[in-house]
Amino acid sequence: MPPSMRCFFLFGIGVLLAFSGFGLDQVRADSWAPPTTKTYVSQSGEYRFTVEPAPIESSLTYFREEITAREEGVSVERPAPLGFLEKLEDNGDWTPVWAAPLVNTVAPVSALVADDGAYVVTFDNWHSVGRGENVIVVYEASGAMVRSVALTDVLGEAYLSALPMSVSSTSWNRGKRLLPDGATLEIDLLVPEPDTRERKSETVPLRIVLADGSAEPMTGTQWDKARARALEVKALREEAERKRQAFFRDPLVGPSTCHGPGWHDYISEAFLRLTPGNPFGEFAATTVLFARDHERFDESVGWLREDLDDAWGEPRNVAFASPCDPEGMVEAVASITKDTALGAWPDSTIYVVGPEETYQKIEALLLPTGAKPIWVDPTRPIPQRPERIVGTPEYESALRAYNKAFMDDLDAM
Repeated sequence: MPPSMRCFFLFGIGVLLAFSGFGLDQVRADSWAPPTTKTYVSQSGEYRFTVEPAPIESSLTYFREEITAREEGVSVERPAPLGFLEKLEDNGDWTPVWAAPLVNTVAPVSALVADDGAYVVTFDNWHSVGRGENVIVVYEASGAMVRSVALTDVLGEAYLSALPMSVSSTSWNRGKRLLPDGATLEIDLLVPEPDTRERKSETVPLRIVLADGSAEPMTGTQWDKARARALEVKALREEAERKRQAFFRDPLVGPSTCHGPGWHDYISEAFLRLTPGNPFGEFAATTVLFARDHERFDESVGWLREDLDDAWGEPRNVAFASPCDPEGMVEAVASITKDTALGAWPDSTIYVVGPEETYQKIEALLLPTGAKPIWVDPTRPIPQRPERIVGTPEYESALRAYNKAFMDDLDAM
């Protein structure tokens, strides 16, 4: 699959999930393999629990069914996943203890089995860790459900919203185990961190009483510190979200200095505001070139060369700038295009960010390639497009069009 098609595919899944009811505040890419039959053995080795997932043709089929159902306001009807508990006999045979449908939509992600078979505990839902009503489900010795627990049942909104998130899931624990008393589940609950990329392993113990699925009191210094950290992280995220919304809503201009990571954000957002058509189905490869006197100038020219002279030879969108050395862009593009065949980049659109005189020089270099150059003046405010603003009629229309086009593409694959 060519890179642009792969990016479109992954981006499309993210858009469909994020705007069809699966969305969340912080979107990070993730992926899920189709569910398979899994077996979990007790620590003693005397009991094993097998999960047979609900039958789905593929992950794409699941997404298509769920999205279509949401759009039509109905639920997807599919067989429930099944759970089988067995006991190891002295002769080496496994004998059935109980078999029952599970409350998960497709399958739990993992499970624990008590040494005496008195309890089975399942965790999370396939394609949705930490979300929904079935994050922790306790089954007793007959297979009857004791309780289905949502994280909202035991943790406050502030704590939950401060945990790391992806498109589909919330990362909420670093480990879980059944304690030797056979009656208590202990979970290493994550303590929120301001920078979720650090993936620190600091945790606080959360204990669940298996007899009724209730949480033991969450008190003490550890919990006080964890809750304080969660409030801190929540406040930081809310401030970051206010800034993001302002950046998204207000007229867009380039950063005030030529250094800093803000240029990538500016170029990406400028492209989305200036590109006609559906706002959910477009993306651009972006490069911020270093100045010619920087030790990494040649390296950054290599990045731009990869974007422009894509090995797949497909039409593509490319956007680039050299805020500290605009004339360096001219040198970079000249070095790339001198070996480029006439008409090598037909139907590609190239956004050049910088002063008009610099753009004119680069335009002359690009035109023989067949690409369409577009000038982006970083000093000229660019208003937001109505179809990118949630809640507007233009947005709803664009989203429907994108969803239909994407589903048609899936059907054609």
